[in-house]
Amino acid sequence: MGTDLKRRNSERRLQNLIRDHPYLLDAELMHAGGGRTESVIPTGRLDIDFDLAKGLVVVECKITPLVDDDARQLCRYLDDLRARSAPVCKAYLVGHTPSSDLDSRLLKHPPGIRLKYLFRDIAAHLAFCAGRHYFDAFVDTCPYCGEARIPGKDLTLRF
Repeated sequence: MGTDLKRRNSERRLQNLIRDHPYLLDAELMHAGGGRTESVIPTGRLDIDFDLAKGLVVVECKITPLVDDDARQLCRYLDDLRARSAPVCKAYLVGHTPSSDLDSRLLKHPPGIRLKYLFRDIAAHLAFCAGRHYFDAFVDTCPYCGEARIPGKDLTLRF
């Protein structure tokens, strides 16, 4: 399997994880079910979007260290959505810790891009509970619903 195909498959696994468990990005997204992947817009494809009452939540996923071009890509998508009068309430850029500082001007782009780093903000080892939530495997009780972890249902992220 080629390197590009492996990377694309890894990004797809990350997209599916976040689509199905958006609270891993932000506890406010606990009940944000119904996320879509690969929604087509004129400037490209949104990795993940959630349609909430207060507007869209847009997520761009990368399995590589984040660079300014990743933030620019997300800014283009946000500008496109705004031009089409689609209200965006939050935007997330997910990926590995960047090797250099990202351009703070891009991150302040309305509505403001929130960075989430794999293996720092999103744990590498996740436990699963009876309430069907993932959480950091170093904790025995789910912080979202208080249920105990289910032995043998851990997930280790590999990208």
